[in-house]
Amino acid sequence: MSAAWQTVVVSVVPGAGTGLAHSSLPAPTVGAVDPSQTGAANGLNILMRSIGTSVSSAVIGTAPAPTSVRSGGVEVPSTEGFRISFAIAAGAALVGLLLAAFLPPRRNTARRELRAAQTPRPDTGPPEPRTSAPRNMRRAPTGFPVGALRCGGPVGI
Repeated sequence: MSAAWQTVVVSVVPGAGTGLAHSSLPAPTVGAVDPSQTGAANGLNILMRSIGTSVSSAVIGTAPAPTSVRSGGVEVPSTEGFRISFAIAAGAALVGLLLAAFLPPRRNTARRELRAAQTPRPDTGPPEPRTSAPRNMRRAPTGFPVGALRCGGPVGI
């Protein structure tokens, strides 16, 4: 890389990919567990992500150290050190790809069962009509539902 824009591209592209991946990871994590365990699953996902980020930063930060060279009285990483770091990162990506290939298929049985229990069955007929609005949907004198956000705060009677 002889120009600054090349370094920017090499930094921005993986950063954008990591950001997109991290923002979409909670959905399959939550979808793969029982609905009562979604908080624990998402917490474990975030913990493992943080540990992975910390370990990878430490490994990639120390990998070029043995090949550093002196420049102007200061030790700086050499080109070979950066090549070693990128090779380690590529190897980790390949290991992750191999592990992902052996993941079990997605199972949403708990969510399907919950959804099936909540939908009315055709043989039981339509649900009984409500005689009054649910308690959380009563109207305040302003016309907004009780508890609705208005002007930055809750509205109530």
